[in-house]
Amino acid sequence: MSIFGKAFLNDEELGKKDDDHPRASASFKPKRTTSPWKFHRRRRALLVLIVLSLLYLFFKHIPADVPPAPQRFGPMQQPNRAVQFGSKPKGPPPLTPNDKPTGDKQTFSGPIKFYSLAKSLYSAQGNRGYRRENKIVLFAAADLKCLSDLLPLACEMARHKLNRVHITVMGREEVSLEGIQEVNGIHENECPLVWHDARPDYGPWSTDKRMQASVMAGFGHINNILKPHVIISHDDKRELPFFWKGARARAHNIHVPLIGIPDHASELMWISKLDASSLAAWNKIQVEILVHAPPRSSGSLMRLLESLQRADYFGSAPGLTIELPSDVDSPLLSYLEEFQWPPDSGTSKFTLRRRIQPQSITPQEASMRTVDAFYPHDSTYSHVLVLSPQTDLAPSFYHYLKYSLLRYKYSSLTKASTHRLLGISLELPSKWPTSNDVFSPPNNIDHVSVQNRSEIPEFLWQVPNSNAALYFGDKWIEFHSFLSNRFTTAPESKPDPDIVSKKFPAWMEYMLELMRARGYYLLFPSFQKDSDITLATVHNELYQLPEEYKATAKEKSPDLPEQEVINPDDPLTAPPQAQNTQLDASERELTSSSTISNLLKIFPDGLPELSSLEVVPYSPEEKTEDLIERAEDYLKTFRKSIGGCDGENRKPSKPDDLFCLDENEEVD
Repeated sequence: MSIFGKAFLNDEELGKKDDDHPRASASFKPKRTTSPWKFHRRRRALLVLIVLSLLYLFFKHIPADVPPAPQRFGPMQQPNRAVQFGSKPKGPPPLTPNDKPTGDKQTFSGPIKFYSLAKSLYSAQGNRGYRRENKIVLFAAADLKCLSDLLPLACEMARHKLNRVHITVMGREEVSLEGIQEVNGIHENECPLVWHDARPDYGPWSTDKRMQASVMAGFGHINNILKPHVIISHDDKRELPFFWKGARARAHNIHVPLIGIPDHASELMWISKLDASSLAAWNKIQVEILVHAPPRSSGSLMRLLESLQRADYFGSAPGLTIELPSDVDSPLLSYLEEFQWPPDSGTSKFTLRRRIQPQSITPQEASMRTVDAFYPHDSTYSHVLVLSPQTDLAPSFYHYLKYSLLRYKYSSLTKASTHRLLGISLELPSKWPTSNDVFSPPNNIDHVSVQNRSEIPEFLWQVPNSNAALYFGDKWIEFHSFLSNRFTTAPESKPDPDIVSKKFPAWMEYMLELMRARGYYLLFPSFQKDSDITLATVHNELYQLPEEYKATAKEKSPDLPEQEVINPDDPLTAPPQAQNTQLDASERELTSSSTISNLLKIFPDGLPELSSLEVVPYSPEEKTEDLIERAEDYLKTFRKSIGGCDGENRKPSKPDDLFCLDENEEVD
């Protein structure tokens, strides 16, 4: 049929019935073999099989050693939970295919692991008080003998409770910390130390290079957590070389002071009475000894130098400067050619100066020469120790000097009360330097901890000292500026007459002016009066008047007539003029010990606070008891009579407020 025929047959409007077409319901279709329900059931079964297979694989390969969820954080995130650490391997390290057997046991140089250090660093005891200002002092040792020597000092420091004391072991020996404590008789209730085991794995088989690296790494971990203020150990004379090299290098990198004890720590027990701030200044302090030798003083000067060589400087000796006159004895020059400084060093590292000017000098010139002989390069840590040739020092003088210096100059407990402290005297004068009267130190302090209340260890005195006294660097700089302005404003003016005896150098007159105007004072040792502890004594024989006063003494003393001898059995007498030229000091027998352990027995709690000490005025005739009132009254008088100031307009806060060098500055 054509296409047009098909169109006509399907058109119902043509009137032809379509009953001759086959019905859809009547048409034959083949029966389906599967139903939709069976198809979806098969897919579900396959999906269940896949899920079961995945679950099987998951549970088969899940880790069995994962800790509970709270324990999966770092130890710093869970301070109240015990930290789990691996166990330290025992025995020698395993050999690799490249290792060759040798006779040397210490050949291992593999990676470094600390199996015990983290446990103590992250413990509650180790982290207690972990702050920037934690006052932690760390003792460290690799040699067990050095460790045993350090333990009494560390325990004593811990008992004073001025610092938080930690101790770390960094050697090769595999003795447990409990075993070390038991051998040394250490009990926690008597010696509250925090222990750290910073020994690496395979220590007995490690090379020195690996052990040195482990020391550096151990200090690095300790510093990251504890931030110690200072590290104390023995120096290279006693400790193992790898330890000292590593400790010194790491301490330098992390900027932590390392105190190296050269000998037995028991000789430095006074360290236990210092806080962390004081100990941090240990290596920064520099002391210069200044000795001015008058003409014809060979015997007394050599006696002083020999006492300096006998002293114990526990590591580093101070510098030494000797001022010689123009006229020097040949025996003294020969002695100085062979003189060694520092002691037993085989070298002569000291400064020797000799004056050219042959004629006598004036008090002003002598004062300027003394002050110009030293100028601190660091006002905070550089100081000068002024000594007279008449002085003789005990072997332990430097122990007391450094102890007092650290205690009063750098301690965080006394910084607020040291602004008026000019320095520290080693000598206890027997007479007032301003009146030549007999002097007795005060002993009426009731709240100083000493075994005998009649023995007060120290007192404050508003007088300078030229025989044996240390002057702080910042105060010496101020004195240098004071003299410069003093001789500029009034070059010909003299200090108040008869304030300081002419038996002492002229610079003491000007130093007393500064002390009175500023309210400064020196620290004096009163324990030398009644105890057998004497750090410095002054000898009367071979004494000479200061060079600047010799010409004046000759002018005032006429030629003495010859004394008529009536009876040869009668003793000859000295004229009054001759008696006035004698030093008349009370000589004491020096302490022979090289330590100040006897002093610590008398004062078990250490030196007292400055605020608890009495300030003695410069003269027994001074009636004003208040130090501040005395200073303010004298300041007004000094500025007007010597400083060149007409009024009181200059601000007192300025460092040069004692002088009015520029008239335009007087009106602000």
